Parts: sequence; C-alpha cells; structure tokens
Amino acid sequence: MEMRESLYKAIDEDLTDRQKEMIQMYYFNDMVMEEIADKLGVTKGNVSITIKRGLNRIKRSKKIKKFL
Repeated sequence: MEMRESLYKAIDEDLTDRQKEMIQMYYFNDMVMEEIADKLGVTKGNVSITIKRGLNRIKRSKKIKKFL
C-alpha cells in the first residue's frame, strides 16, 4: 500500500502534464501507443519517448527509491 501511494505521488508531482497523460492512457486505460498518438495528434515515436522519459523520472524519484 505504501509503495502504491508513493508511486502515485511520484507520478503526480514529478512528471510533466504530458507524461502523466500518456502514462495514464498507456498503463491505466490500456491504450496502445498508436491509439494515444492518434488521440493526441502526435507520432507513435513521440508517445514512446515521452513514456520512457516519464518512467525514468519516476525511477529517479526520491519518493520510490526505497522500493527499488
């Protein structure tokens, strides 16, 4: 439970709005990258890069370091 709360806090506080939006669509709404790209008017590559950068920010977040 503590890990989940820390993860949500890291997502909320450490990501850009665009990263949050794409990560939510991909992981919580089960959308594929092509669907996200179409919906947001960007390329699939842009979605991939944005999600990867967001995940790297989460991994570096002090809020979840103790769980890794």
